[in-house]
Amino acid sequence: SLNSGFISSAGEAVSRFESLLALQCDTKHALATTSGTHALDLLMYALDVQPGDEVIVPALTFISVGATIARAGGRPVFVDVDKESLNLLPQAVEDAISPATKGIIAVHTFGHPCDMNALRKIADHHELFLIEDACEALGATVHGKPIGGLGDVAVHSFYANKMITTGNGGAITTNSDQLS
Repeated sequence: SLNSGFISSAGEAVSRFESLLALQCDTKHALATTSGTHALDLLMYALDVQPGDEVIVPALTFISVGATIARAGGRPVFVDVDKESLNLLPQAVEDAISPATKGIIAVHTFGHPCDMNALRKIADHHELFLIEDACEALGATVHGKPIGGLGDVAVHSFYANKMITTGNGGAITTNSDQLS
């Protein structure tokens, strides 16, 4: 029944879902959202993306990735992708960094994991945030480590065409207490 809270944000099912997602992604925290796009919108504000800030994203991606940056006042910087994996080319990311760069969004296109080790090194060297867009990659791993816990924070989508679906919905996973 509606009174049980089973299908609302306050229900036991949501808390259990968040716990299981955090376990799947090997993170301390998971937070259910209304969509993957909403998760990205929330992160642009949580990570303090301001007018004039740049965030590097792949040139081949879903429109929400760039739109969330623009809605926060920032500017998406589109870089080339690898012709095999369709993911960010680490050297293209490095070449696109400017004094205005605040972060990187690594999209695991069609479930193919990005080179997170290289992107992590670049982000750390330049003191940039690193978001994983894991909307198409739940269950994928990099060197035995699950997608969704390799960046500073990750977003997930559970739309009808994703690995698992809740009809719609999304989530954020992270080890950061500040972003949870």
